[in-house]
Amino acid sequence: MADSGQAQEGNFATAATAAVDGRTNRSTQTRNSTSTTTNSQPPVRETRPQSPCRFSLRGRCRNGCRCSQFHATTVPSCKHFQRGHCKVGQNCKCIHVLDSAQRERDEEQECSICFEKVLANNEPSDDATTSKFGILPNCNHCFCLSCIRKWRTTGGGARAMRKTCPVCRTPSEFIVPSDHWIEDLEDKKKFIENFKKVYQMEQRWREMITIIMAIWIKIFFW
Repeated sequence: MADSGQAQEGNFATAATAAVDGRTNRSTQTRNSTSTTTNSQPPVRETRPQSPCRFSLRGRCRNGCRCSQFHATTVPSCKHFQRGHCKVGQNCKCIHVLDSAQRERDEEQECSICFEKVLANNEPSDDATTSKFGILPNCNHCFCLSCIRKWRTTGGGARAMRKTCPVCRTPSEFIVPSDHWIEDLEDKKKFIENFKKVYQMEQRWREMITIIMAIWIKIFFW
């Protein structure tokens, strides 16, 4: 009986040892397979940042969500528009921000020549005078920029007469293009002063470019 008990204890010990060895082998195999899988994964490629889509910034990208370039969700506001005049107009890549009250006033303004609303055409256009106001410094009559320029160029009468307002005949030597309507006298005065500064700066740049071009022509052709 003692021998049989010792034999059974030996069998139990052998079985326990085999079970422990089996678990150890399985855990080792699992670790090996995991490391093999990890090592077999392809390396992650670094993606270059996408450039912003210039058509999306204008609000008219034909590719939509299929576009390969980045569609920005936030677009910066136009600093030139905030000053009162953006040359690009509706084709500007930045946002033209106006408060709701100012926007409503602008949308209701009608041209005193064509009797159409100045901002009726908000579609992007190559014409820089589209959907712009032509501000006269000395009166508050509203005009499309294109209408008042055409009237001053082709209108009948003497040149001095064409330099006046078509409605009240108040003299105004020049026209100031604007993206929004300005009626307050103080605001108009500040706006015109700023426009003069920008215009003078552009004139200086043109003169500098003309001088530089003349120097280059003398160097290469003389």
